[in-house]
Amino acid sequence: MIMASRVVYGFAAQGNLPKQLALISPTTRTPLIATALVGAVIMVLALIVPLEGPAETTSTITLIIFTAVSVAPVSIKLAVDPVPSGIYIVPFWVPVVGSVICLFF
Repeated sequence: MIMASRVVYGFAAQGNLPKQLALISPTTRTPLIATALVGAVIMVLALIVPLEGPAETTSTITLIIFTAVSVAPVSIKLAVDPVPSGIYIVPFWVPVVGSVICLFF
């Protein structure tokens, strides 16, 4: 739910969703409106739809995002020739193994 609210916030901050969803609470520094919206949608779905479906969908989406995050260092490493100084270099096999594991699951 937190990740979904951050995605909604990101889209709103880029102008792809209403700007109100990008408002940040000055106290908590979190997108409270986006979090409330996502929470409300999840509550409605939990009351209407059997929980197996949304739970499986959430797991699948999370694994897709983890796969994309694991592939990103590989694509950056292949695209960028000189590595800027001061950057931590992950061994090439780490994101490859992470991607394979995510795809397996």
